[in-house]
Amino acid sequence: MASIRKTFKEINDEIKKVRWPKTEEIANATLLVAIISVFVSIYIGVFDLAFSKFIEKLSTIFGG
Repeated sequence: MASIRKTFKEINDEIKKVRWPKTEEIANATLLVAIISVFVSIYIGVFDLAFSKFIEKLSTIFGG
């Protein structure tokens, strides 16, 4: 039982050492992730569209 208390005390001590991010830092990081997600989805969408058009052209050429 003492080891369990010691473990929880150590966990509590470690949590006190953590530097928690400020609200502004969280907002900035969230905005950055959202912007990057939009750009990556557009990038993938453009290549998907180009690849599907390429496959469509190949299928008309080879009679697929």
